[in-house]
Order: sequence, then structure tokens, then C-alpha cells
Amino acid sequence: MNEKRKFLRIPENLEISYRHVSQAKAANFLTKDISQGGLRFFTHEFISPESLLKVKLNLSQVELAFEALVKVKWAKNALVGERYEVGAEFIDIPPQALKRLIHYIEGTQKSHEQAIDKREEKNE
Repeated sequence: MNEKRKFLRIPENLEISYRHVSQAKAANFLTKDISQGGLRFFTHEFISPESLLKVKLNLSQVELAFEALVKVKWAKNALVGERYEVGAEFIDIPPQALKRLIHYIEGTQKSHEQAIDKREEKNE
């Protein structure tokens, strides 16, 4: 099955914090991947689809830190340990942060493709 995505996703393990919009207590998690449309992450608590979360992201490699509002689209048991895998869509993200995030994702993808090309040339 070929999945067609609206946005390019890159695998990225970022430490990010989140909190439910209606709560003050924050929790930390690691992302599995990120795109300009949202992110996928692991957490120890089940988060119901349609939940609204405030997330804080910090891409220290490019000096980009921002808060965004996301809506949980799906959640399922992760195959490892007592964790859940969650997919969330960006609902409100500062425009300048989105612009820099897109630039970061495209640059990361380009670097990845160049590394693959070099590996293939080396194996020829």
C-alpha cells in the first residue's frame, strides 16, 4: 500500500514537552517524526483523539524554539513497553516558526538524500 502524505515527514527524535490545554502540568516526550503538518510522538499516558495540546519544540541545531497548538488525530498502544504512540496535527503555529520548520525539514531531507547518493556511488 502506497501512502500519500500531504507533507514531507522526517524521522526526528526531539525532546518536546506538552500539556493539555485545560491543564497546567506539562509532560515530556520524544518525537518519532515531524512534518510541517504535525508530529508523531511517544508518551506514557493515553491521549484521546481530538484532545488539544500545547507543545513546546526546540530544534537546537537551528536555534528554533516555539510553542504550538496541536490536535490529537490518533493514539494507539506502542509495541514497546507501556507507551502510546500519538499522531497530532498543528492547529496554530507561529508563521515564522512554520517557515523555519519547513526550511529545516527540507534541508534535513536533502542532506539525507545526498548521504544515500554518496553511499550508492561508493558501492558501485
